[in-house]
Amino acid sequence: MLMLRSSEPEQNNPEQLEEPKQIHVSCDKTDITWKDGSGRAQSIDNIPFKVDIDTLISKTIFRLSCRVWIKGKGKNRSVYLFIHPENIQNIKLGDDDDVPSLHFSMNQGHSRLVIPSDCILGCKKSAILRYISGMIKLTRHHLQQIASVFSATNINRPETDDRRTDLRTLYNGIRSHVFDAGATLVDKALLEDTSAPPPIDYEPGREHKPQSDLTGLVQYLLDMENCLRNDMKDMVESTETRLKNDLKQVIESTQDCLRDDVKNMIESSENHTVESTENRLKDQMDDILNHMKGLEDTLAADSRADDIERGVDMAVDDLRTECIGTIESEFRYLRYGIEEVTKGMEEAEEKANEVLNLVDEAGDGIERRVGRYLNSIRLQVTVDDE
Repeated sequence: MLMLRSSEPEQNNPEQLEEPKQIHVSCDKTDITWKDGSGRAQSIDNIPFKVDIDTLISKTIFRLSCRVWIKGKGKNRSVYLFIHPENIQNIKLGDDDDVPSLHFSMNQGHSRLVIPSDCILGCKKSAILRYISGMIKLTRHHLQQIASVFSATNINRPETDDRRTDLRTLYNGIRSHVFDAGATLVDKALLEDTSAPPPIDYEPGREHKPQSDLTGLVQYLLDMENCLRNDMKDMVESTETRLKNDLKQVIESTQDCLRDDVKNMIESSENHTVESTENRLKDQMDDILNHMKGLEDTLAADSRADDIERGVDMAVDDLRTECIGTIESEFRYLRYGIEEVTKGMEEAEEKANEVLNLVDEAGDGIERRVGRYLNSIRLQVTVDDE
C-alpha cells in the first residue's frame, strides 16, 4: 500500500467531476507513506510527484523523483521511480484530516527505479524555466479523476506511456539504467511474487553507445545544430513561399481590378465621346441645313451665284475642320487617361518586385545569422574539446 499526500495548499476546483480525458499535473511537495516487508509504516516528505494520464490514447505513467547524495560524487544526483499502470490494482481517494491523498494498491516488485550510470549533466536553465512554466498544480479535482481511472470497478485501464518512460529523456540522454533492488537486497518478509515486470520496448538502433561524456555532448550539440538548421531552413522557405504567394495574389487581384477599371473607363469614355460628338454633329448639320436653305433663298433672289457657292464651300470647310478638331480633342483626352492608368500599373508592378526582393534578402539574412550562430556554437565546443 502506497499513500501519496499533497503538502501544498489545496486549490479547490468548482467544476463538477467529469469523465477524465487528459491529466498532466505535478506536485512539488508530496508526503509518501508505505509499508515495508515487515508491515511497518515508512514515510518521506517533500518528494516531487508527476502524473501523465491520457485516456484518449489509453496511456498512463506516474513518476516520483528526488535528489540524493551519492558518496564520492561530490554533489546531489536525481533518481526516479516509475509506477506502471499494469502494476496498480486500484487507487482510492482519501480525505483524512481535510488533506487530499491517493491510496495505491500495487503488485510488489514491479516498479522501476532509475539511477544514473555515471556523471550527470544538470538541466539547462532554459529547460527548467520551460518545465516550471508548463507545470500545472495538482488539485482535488485531479485526484478525483485519477482515482476514477484506477477505481476497482473500472475495467478500461490505460497502458504504460512508453514515450514518457524512455530513459533517454533523463539526464540529457547520458547513460542511466534501472536499479535492480533484488540483486542487492533480500527482504524475507516480502510476499513471493515471481511474475516478471511488464516488458518495455526500446529501439536498439537508438540506444546510447558507450563513449566519453564530452564526445556524447559534442554529438548532441551537432545533432541540435542540424535540427536547428533544418528547422530554420524550413521556416524561412515556408515564410518566403507564403509571402511570395500572398504578394502574387495581391498583384494579380490588383491587375485584374485595374484592368477592369481601365476597360470600364475606356468604354465609358468612348460612349460619352461618340454620344457628345453625334449630338454636336447633329446640331451643326441642322445649322448647315438651315444655312443652306437660307442660301438657296438668297441664290434665287440674287444673281451672284458664284459668291454664294464659294460662301457655302467655306462654311462646309469650317464645319468639317471644327468637327475634326472636336473629335481629336476628345480622343486625345481619352489617350492621356489610358497612358496614366498604364503608368500606374507599371509602378505597382515595380513596387511588388521590390517587395519580393526584400523578402529574398530577409530570408538570406536570417539564414546567414543562424549559420553564424551555429558556427560559433561548433567553434566553442571544438575549443573545449581541445
